[in-house]
Amino acid sequence: MPNFLGSKHTLGFKPQATAGSAEATVTTFPSTLSFGMNANAKHIERKSHIGTGRNLPSRLGWTEPAGKAVAEVMASQPHPFYWALGGVASSQPAVGTDPTVYLHTITATDPVRLTAEGDRVFDKAKQADVYINKITLKGQIGETATCEIEWFALGHVDGATTTSTPVFVTDVLTVRSATVKIAGTQDLTIPEFEIAWENNLEQLPVIAEVAGAPSVIRRKEPPKCGGKFKFIDFPAAELARLNAATSFAVVVELIGPTISNTYKKFLRVTLPACQYTGGFDADISESVITGDGDFDAFYDTVTSRQILVEAQNTITTINT
Repeated sequence: MPNFLGSKHTLGFKPQATAGSAEATVTTFPSTLSFGMNANAKHIERKSHIGTGRNLPSRLGWTEPAGKAVAEVMASQPHPFYWALGGVASSQPAVGTDPTVYLHTITATDPVRLTAEGDRVFDKAKQADVYINKITLKGQIGETATCEIEWFALGHVDGATTTSTPVFVTDVLTVRSATVKIAGTQDLTIPEFEIAWENNLEQLPVIAEVAGAPSVIRRKEPPKCGGKFKFIDFPAAELARLNAATSFAVVVELIGPTISNTYKKFLRVTLPACQYTGGFDADISESVITGDGDFDAFYDTVTSRQILVEAQNTITTINT
């Protein structure tokens, strides 16, 4: 019996130019802790018994290709956030004095169509017309920051032949150097945070001569965004915001090494219009009172944004 060691896996993506035609190779390989990538075949149950008094074998139905992954967040690889949100503009903030510094401003439009390749160790799989449905940024003090990605696809091939060469970046972002600002003020009592963006996509099959896979991935509801904070002390001021339905901005920044002069690598997420939706229901006993807060991020009519992701690094572009 072969022994398949899961730590030998790789996962890669590339924006797909043409609907229905997977890219020959993929170019961006996140540093994944784990991933899953499956056709998710469904069977069609037989309803009749043809006089046997027994259940008959099912028939082959359709598939619901999908995947998920957990990856370390890299300063030079904000690509998953671009893939999930869909809009990006790259610029050089100081081209004269610091020509190697690039700032990528990622905004929410529609998710990017992707091709995905996964080396599952026991075989290789390939998916076409991939759309990220949800991405979650997580940070905990003393750990590397991670992003969890969930996606749908229209096509899936098990046992695929692939020719891509995995290449990985190394500038991992940790929560050792990071800031969290609530309503413009840095909060020093947060050891853990989570921010999630959900595109609210659905994957639908339709009646067609060629059966076996979903035919469309579409948005069924407006996208949602929110998150949670864990506080080491009870934040009475945040409870007051919850009770008053007060709106506030959240800015989370993961800070990397210096590029040149005062410019550092970073990943910054800004949610301009947030409201607490729950939490702060601490148990009162003899120990220190702590609190957790859940919040939603809404569309801000002043900035015309629900979310903004900014990444500063030395990569000229992230949309290829």
